[in-house]
Amino acid sequence: MKQKRTINFLWVILLTALFISCQNDDLENQISELEEDLEQLQLVNSTLQLRTIINEAKLAELLILELIDQDESLLLNFENGDLYEVSKEIVFEYTIDNTNWELDLHLTDSTSISTYILGDELTTSDVTLNPFNIAPLSSIIKIETPVNGKFIVKVVGQDGPNSDIIIEPEHFGKTHSLEVFGLYANYDNEIELIFTNKEGVTRTSTSISIQTEELPSGLPTFEIVKQYESYNQNTLILVNYRPTHIPFMVDPHGKIRWYSEGFTKTGKYALQRFKNGNIGFGRSGNGQGSIFEYTMMGELIEEYSFYPEFENAHHDVYEMSNGNFLVAVNKVGITTIEDHIIEMDRNSGMISNVWDLREILPMDRFTLRKIGDGSDWFHVNAVIHDERDNTIIVSGQPQGLVKVTWDNQLKWILAPHEGWGSEYTNHLLQPTGEGFEWSWGQHAPLILPNGNLLQFDNGFGREFGNATSQYSRIVEYEILENEATVGGSISQKWQYGKERGDDMFASFISDVDYIDESATRFIVAGSTAFDHTYIDSLNTFGTPNIDQIETRIIEVNEAKDVLFEMTLSSSEHTGTTFRAEKLVVN
Repeated sequence: MKQKRTINFLWVILLTALFISCQNDDLENQISELEEDLEQLQLVNSTLQLRTIINEAKLAELLILELIDQDESLLLNFENGDLYEVSKEIVFEYTIDNTNWELDLHLTDSTSISTYILGDELTTSDVTLNPFNIAPLSSIIKIETPVNGKFIVKVVGQDGPNSDIIIEPEHFGKTHSLEVFGLYANYDNEIELIFTNKEGVTRTSTSISIQTEELPSGLPTFEIVKQYESYNQNTLILVNYRPTHIPFMVDPHGKIRWYSEGFTKTGKYALQRFKNGNIGFGRSGNGQGSIFEYTMMGELIEEYSFYPEFENAHHDVYEMSNGNFLVAVNKVGITTIEDHIIEMDRNSGMISNVWDLREILPMDRFTLRKIGDGSDWFHVNAVIHDERDNTIIVSGQPQGLVKVTWDNQLKWILAPHEGWGSEYTNHLLQPTGEGFEWSWGQHAPLILPNGNLLQFDNGFGREFGNATSQYSRIVEYEILENEATVGGSISQKWQYGKERGDDMFASFISDVDYIDESATRFIVAGSTAFDHTYIDSLNTFGTPNIDQIETRIIEVNEAKDVLFEMTLSSSEHTGTTFRAEKLVVN
């Protein structure tokens, strides 16, 4: 009779609550779920059975989320979904230590057993904003928990749930140091700390607030021209904004959620997020030669120095799949600049390979542009690794793209054919097919999943100044290399930007990335406020327009639909964005 009376009592309570809360057609489904819950109810009628359940739960740190004290029994609701009804003929008394989350069950055989139960709300022991003094929108929260577990950290967004930043540390234990990023500046940020078991089942949550300071001066304002219809949570755009040398991350709503000061207030290139989640860049200027790696919190992890043999990490630091770096550098002690590439071993910090472009290319070809006195004859602005044949592809702004073997032998040249001597004829890629156009003053080459080459075609000096209109674009080329020899053919497969004309025209810097998950192109027209008039290789006139948009960031799909577009502008100066990349940060 006791078992039947208890279950009937539960039915009455649960069904009453169900009918009160249900005002739709889901009643039948909810009744079915209720029946399943009741089927999980397990009766415990012996001390041996209870000891086994409690000891196993304590060993596994399986928490009791709720204890319901009934007339003749206790209901124990465990976080794995198990529900036990324990007769008071077994347990005559119990005590709960809410501070330490402990439950003691005193049995009728004069013994006691204990396990873990959900207790008081957790409290943080320490909150440190900007813990390393260079990342003001980051924080470290320290918290102790009575039992081992994990945390999910939610920075509550200002623009709905998708603007929340969700951080899920892997640490499992009782002592937690939670790294928080994605805060808003000059704002009382709400941070929700969700405590879970190892499987991610929520045990309890608490909220704290973190007040931040205003943004530093000199950062741009943002206009969202086209908002995503949908985007992944934790989407941020890392921007290398050159006027202030303050890198920042902005969300799809045009709000800065991270920026870095301190040692980053110097000239830098190739700002990026490494595969391990850290931030990296190459430092240039003042004869220095280093790559820096630091965390989102601003903690310096490593400085990889290649000085004094080389200096000035300019334009590009490329992280290879094995972790090593390809770096565009200057060689100390020679009269030319920006014509060397080195490979740095990530583990040892040693230089493991060197490419000297002076050995394989003409240094007196100024057909498109002569920079200064000619010492910057190639002007490396990008380097990538082609794993298919272990070569590198190097972009030289006034020269074109070249492919070079690991032992510094020239494979091919992607450039207009004017100005190359006869010894390079076989290396020049030959255009085929309809609609082909060369790229001019290009940046940011990359290899697509289909093996084709994508790059930002700046359009600087297009057709040596004879083009009827100016435009920048991203262009996809298919290159068919001559087997076992040099050179090959090239055809144009796709482009975007020509149809937009002047509003996307960026005569220098700029970037393009390919987003694998969505098969989209992420474009950065980084210098749209500069009007360059090209006369010839020795005469180029540039006029910055402070009232014009400085940077246009666009994401398009294969069909050329604009999925997202944002502009950056500044009232204080005419700025440029060297590169930017779309991230899903966790």
